[in-house]
Amino acid sequence: MRPTLKRDRTIRAGIRQRVRRRQQGRNRQPGGVGPVEDPCHQLVQREHAKVGNLHDRHRDGGRLEELDDRRGEAFRECRFEQLRQRLRASVQYGWPPNRLINWSQAVQDPDKLNDETTYQRCFACGHRNESGLKLTFRRDGERIVADYTPAERYQGFPGVLHGGILATMLDETMGRTGALRQEWLITGKLDIRYRRPAPIDQPLRVWGEIARERNGAIDAVGAVELMDGTVLAEARGMFLRLPDSLTTATVGQYPEFINYWRT
Repeated sequence: MRPTLKRDRTIRAGIRQRVRRRQQGRNRQPGGVGPVEDPCHQLVQREHAKVGNLHDRHRDGGRLEELDDRRGEAFRECRFEQLRQRLRASVQYGWPPNRLINWSQAVQDPDKLNDETTYQRCFACGHRNESGLKLTFRRDGERIVADYTPAERYQGFPGVLHGGILATMLDETMGRTGALRQEWLITGKLDIRYRRPAPIDQPLRVWGEIARERNGAIDAVGAVELMDGTVLAEARGMFLRLPDSLTTATVGQYPEFINYWRT
């Protein structure tokens, strides 16, 4: 029994010695030189670093919020100025701002065939569009007419006007016939027959007139001719009333268009 107790004591003493050495090793740097930092202290330092990062993020977030506030204020001022201009236009042209216009019953002045607003960016008729055709329309009896001398940049084959430009001229002029019936139209269908090459060095005349009226649409015909009456291209198309939503949006963006309709 005694040898067994002695062996157990020896084992316990060895365990205590190994534990003591292990604890001593934890308090020394690699290589056994000097003490190392307490692990608990390291944990506290890491947590402090996290808190510092949170403070930095909060500070940067505050700067971003301040920048967002400035942008929001600038946007509100710009929006207010837009609304103020619209209200001024509505008073000037007698359009009550608290009442929506029924555009399906709107009346366009037949003599106002050309855009004289600040928009004027239509490719066919906008005089502020430097790349456009800048067509100017006039009324000739029951026809809408415009004269145009093609620019060299619109040629297809050398010396020949591109067919797409002829199509644009016909589309815009035939659609403008809606002014004769107090309508504002968009193109539903357009069929073109090209008769002869159109030269780029001679003035051309394009015309359009109403062929048939029906509920919500107009059938129109038109042609592009030389000044001597030689037909270069002719077309037939169907044109639909402009949707109320699009018309209202247009006037909302460019209030001067109010002068082109009356209730």
